[in-house]
Amino acid sequence: MMYLKKAIGVFIHDDDLDIEVVARSFGDIHFLGGLTLSGLSQKDPLVFRSELEDFFAGLKIKPENVVVGLAPDQLAFRRLVLPAEAEDNLEQAIRLQIMNVVPSDTDEFCAEKIVRRSADGKSFEVDLYIIPRERVRKLLDLLRQLGLAPQALTLTALGFERLLKKDGPANQHPVFIADLDLNNFAVHVFQGGRFTYFKLAWINPANKNLQNVLKEVERCASLIQLPDDQDIDVMLNISDSNWQDQLVEGEYPFLRYLKECSPFPERTTLNLKPLSVALQALEHNRRSFNLIPAEWREKSSSISLVPTLILAAGLVLLLGISFTRVYFQESSYNDQLQRNLAKIEREYRSTMQLRRNIVRVRNELDTYQRVIKKPISDLDILRELTEKAGDKTYLSEYVRANNLIVSGYTDSVLDLQTRLTAIRFFKGVNLQGSITKTKEGLEHFRFEIQLLEE
Repeated sequence: MMYLKKAIGVFIHDDDLDIEVVARSFGDIHFLGGLTLSGLSQKDPLVFRSELEDFFAGLKIKPENVVVGLAPDQLAFRRLVLPAEAEDNLEQAIRLQIMNVVPSDTDEFCAEKIVRRSADGKSFEVDLYIIPRERVRKLLDLLRQLGLAPQALTLTALGFERLLKKDGPANQHPVFIADLDLNNFAVHVFQGGRFTYFKLAWINPANKNLQNVLKEVERCASLIQLPDDQDIDVMLNISDSNWQDQLVEGEYPFLRYLKECSPFPERTTLNLKPLSVALQALEHNRRSFNLIPAEWREKSSSISLVPTLILAAGLVLLLGISFTRVYFQESSYNDQLQRNLAKIEREYRSTMQLRRNIVRVRNELDTYQRVIKKPISDLDILRELTEKAGDKTYLSEYVRANNLIVSGYTDSVLDLQTRLTAIRFFKGVNLQGSITKTKEGLEHFRFEIQLLEE
């Protein structure tokens, strides 16, 4: 069978590597095969490379369009709440926040973001996922030793979005995916079919039962402040048979297994994490979330386009046969038409360049006018906050309305309040609520800050 596109999904956990291979033909998705390599650190990569070569040879494909999925718990995570006015300086604001998260030079880390706008358009959330650059390099080196050249390093949770597309009713309510394996338990939250929240959880191995799983889901629902009467759907992704043996289906009508969303329900041994990112890689409009630095990314192989090119060539040939007679009869007319077309194309390119120049000048003018109208920018405030807050302060919320709301964690809230009072933009810094401490000894704060008149 001729396939228009193939994709290989990879997921590495503990000391194992899981691979699932899928392909797309004319409107259909096909499962080609799967493989698990165990004990990566215990054997020479060349041993596994030989096994992989045999695997792909058996499928009669080349190891191309490889996408690696990472679970959110394999990355550092920080959520920011920024006002809509900060959009023009989004990259600068994010870079300042990264400086608060990482312990050294930001160039030593790879970062990607997921941005969500609020319903009222007054603010947006920015989810930052950060991983040391050296860890990415080692991961790529290992995969290349195995004969795999990844094009993208993405989130398995974004792959789960692709699975939920099959399940239309699930998008009517928030979906909580309880992802369970031998050692880990995590809850992924999807609202409107989009990944919005992640929470690591822990259950005593002696208490692996459905009730405790649902308690963690309930805690997660309270953290994102869902209404008590909000209907939710809960799906289980179980890779450990010990879990599955102890979970009871039937008495909870809202509970299902994520494998039901797979396009291959007849296959019970599929690993949904590599499968989901492989399915995502088949999409034309997949998200541009990629933690591989641009200079390390593999170029897309032209070989993968061969089926499409063959199809296009066939269509061109058919059209050519159909219009050959007309072409020879009207060659003179076509020559003139080509000359006119070339002239129009030149004029069009000139017009588009002029339009781009106009747009650029307008944008520069708008930026200048915003600066004139609003002397105190969010970027200035964020820069001052970062400088005065110190290395032991971590911001989790920044909302600018009538007043500025800032919250986060620090070693001393009262000392931080004193430092912030000295910022030239601030008229008053008022503590909201009581001071609480985390297990790590940090104090939680929430300040309402009055700004100077603008």
